[in-house]
Amino acid sequence: MGDSNNQTTHFVLIHGSASGAWAWYKVKTMLEAAGHSVTALDMSASGFIENSPAVADGWQSVVSSTAGYEAFMKSTAFNLASPEDLSLQTLQKRSGSLFLESLAKANKFTKEKFGSVVRDYVVCTQDLLVVPSLQRFMIEHNEVKEVMEIPADHMAIASRPKELCQCLLEFARKHA
Repeated sequence: MGDSNNQTTHFVLIHGSASGAWAWYKVKTMLEAAGHSVTALDMSASGFIENSPAVADGWQSVVSSTAGYEAFMKSTAFNLASPEDLSLQTLQKRSGSLFLESLAKANKFTKEKFGSVVRDYVVCTQDLLVVPSLQRFMIEHNEVKEVMEIPADHMAIASRPKELCQCLLEFARKHA
């Protein structure tokens, strides 16, 4: 899995809602083994920094019990992941938020800030939560530079960590 051009990249890995930095454990280990530095962040109101009880409307009632949460995740986000990774997610579950109210009040993204970041995207072709057609819509409307596809569910970091890591290494090589 080593990088062919021997350049070191610093990867900053950011998890999604109701997850945490811990979710990157497989990919982080692979990137570090390839000689790169990696920072996996626990975002506020997620991961082990749980300071917001906000949960998207309707979602809370479906996933309030551990059994309901596990069934929901297995049928949507973890449909290809191992039972062990699903158990880990279930044990680490946290309330999440889409922060829609906060984002509505925030300053709009600008070319000077958000627009200056190179955006690449890995389409997860087996994602049942954010289906591929929606992923491609987001790609078309967000000035994405490079696109790769892998046969992964929503949690590619669990179901296809090697393939995801290879994509990240390739993005880093292209942008070095």
